[in-house]
Order: sequence, then C-alpha cells, then structure tokens
Amino acid sequence: MMEQPARPNLVEQALLAQGPEEPSPMESARFKTLIERMPKSGAITAACLSPGDRMPASEVPGALARLTRLLRASDAPVVAVAAAACDAAGLQDSDPLRKAALDLGGRADAMGKANPYHNADHMRDVLLGSLAISAADEKRAGPLSSRDKGLLVVAALAHDLDHDGIGNTVSEAAPDGTIVKRAVPFRLETLAAGRASEALEAAGASKADTAAARGLILATDPFAGYPILRGDADAAVPQDLAALRTDPKSMRLAKILRDADLLGSSGVSLSMGDEQSARLEAELGLPPGGLGPKGTEFFLRQMVGGAFMSEGAKAVFGPVLDRSMEANAKRLADPALAGVGLAQAAEAKSDAKASKEALSR
Repeated sequence: MMEQPARPNLVEQALLAQGPEEPSPMESARFKTLIERMPKSGAITAACLSPGDRMPASEVPGALARLTRLLRASDAPVVAVAAAACDAAGLQDSDPLRKAALDLGGRADAMGKANPYHNADHMRDVLLGSLAISAADEKRAGPLSSRDKGLLVVAALAHDLDHDGIGNTVSEAAPDGTIVKRAVPFRLETLAAGRASEALEAAGASKADTAAARGLILATDPFAGYPILRGDADAAVPQDLAALRTDPKSMRLAKILRDADLLGSSGVSLSMGDEQSARLEAELGLPPGGLGPKGTEFFLRQMVGGAFMSEGAKAVFGPVLDRSMEANAKRLADPALAGVGLAQAAEAKSDAKASKEALSR
C-alpha cells in the first residue's frame, strides 16, 4: 500500500492558508493550544522552514504575515523560535552557534514589551524575516552553509538587545546649559554586539564567528551601517566592519539581516506596516498617526532606500514595498488621505496624476 503523505500540522496549515492574513480568534486559540501542548521547537519548526518550498513566491509575504500574527497571538517564546531556527539551519545541540542562539533567545524574552516597538516581538519578527529572506536568497544567489545560517540566527536574536527606545541620537547639556542632540554612530548596535559576544564566548564559539556576528549586528545602524552596505565611497568603515569590503559572503549576510530588520514595516503587508508604524509612534512618544505620510516617506525612501538590498528580499518582498510606496504617494498627494494608513490608502480612489508625481519625487 502506498504510504500517505503526512497531514500538515496547524503551523503548516497556517502557512498554506489562502484566507485573510489576520487569523480568526478561534485559529489563534487553536495555535496557542498547539504551542502549549507540543515541545516548543517541534511546534514551530515547520513554520521556520522555507515557505517558498511549498508555495509560489507571491504568496510568501502573506504566509509570513499570518505566521507573524499567530506567533504574536500565542505569545510564542523567542527562545522556542530560536530552537526551531537552529533546527532549520542544521545546527546540532553541541554547536556553539546553537548554544549562543538559545542564550540570546532567552535574553530576548527577558526584554519583554517595555518598548512598544523594539521588544521581544520585534526580535522574533526579525528572526522569522531572516529565515524567509535567506531561503529566497539561496534560490537566487546560491546556497548558504549551516554556519552562515547560524550566524544570521545569532545576529537576528541579538541585534536590538538592550535597546532603550531612544535611538542613536542622545541629548546632552552644552556649556551654556542648553540641551543639544548628538548622533552617536553604532551606539545601540555596539551594546547589542556586546551581548552577542558574551553569548558566543560563553558557548565556546570561535573568534572568527564572534567577529562575524558582531559585524552583522553593527551593520544594522541605518545611518552608519547602511552606507557601508550600499558601498558608498565616503562611508567610514570601522575595523569590526572591514570584512564587508573584502568578503562577499559577509556582505550578503549583512544585507539579509538589514532587510529582515526593516521587513515588518515595509515588505510583509501594508496593514502590518501600519501596525508597526503605530508601535513606533508609541515608542517615540508621538500621537497616533504622528509619523504621517512625510514620516513614512522618509522611512521608505531614505532608510529602506526605496528597495531591499538582498536578492531574496528584492524578489519576494519587493512588490509589497513597491505597493507601500505607491500607497504613500497617494497620501502625500491627496490631503483627504493624509490621516489614513497605507492599507486604506491603497484601496482608496485618488488623483492618479498627483499620486504619480508624488511617487516620482
């Protein structure tokens, strides 16, 4: 008798579902029960494996949106997703990268949700994003080794540890008593890289792996790291990031992590981008809608740069980014849409000519 294929578990069903990206309360409750009753890594492993192996690239963003929402609804521990990610990367129990990843996953859980945006949820989101992007990247730029994937897992789990919700601009008292703001390149990234170094050294990782992970994390500074990833000739390159100029693999991994860090706000879905904007506004002390179309334009055009950097993110998530920029162009062009989110603006009828002009600016 021919063996019947295994029935997809609930996680796989969630990935393959064609319904709306927002799971129903019943679906979320069932998922939460599954997470609680099954071994933590086993319940999530299937979700961390490449959804691109089971669906067209055009369906991956929607699948990632559903998975992200299900994991948030079930409050899945970051360390559980970290274990599943290590399984997907092929890291054995004795591998120092796996040991460090589990340590960092626990530290991410300890962050809680004191910050509305840079919190445990964000760490889990970036880890999932890095897995999805790396899977797509392998199909377009060649295979990644278990070490490569392990370094991405470690860096994703550590990249915003100790984030204070402020950013890399600090306020200081000038000699005349006035308060001035000063940019401190790599301020938060240095703290996070330090936590990664501690975990890796405690796990017995090599100096090469520790240095590589530090470089990936430091490169996530939007104003000091991104210029290096773009290859700007005038970018200042600290020693910890020197490998990005000489090692194509290091540059490739850094671009994947950079894109994963931005993905939830720009490349998964427009509604998720709106939700992430609301969380960031709360963290920055802004009123709802405080970022507005101009703030969104700065983020999509200047920070994201209007395009992802990794081949995987460009191919799979680039279309969502394009739709986000098109929707925001409508908000910029039509005052009646200025107070609505990207998802609503995308569905609204507006002045097509004005929107096209705003998009081209």
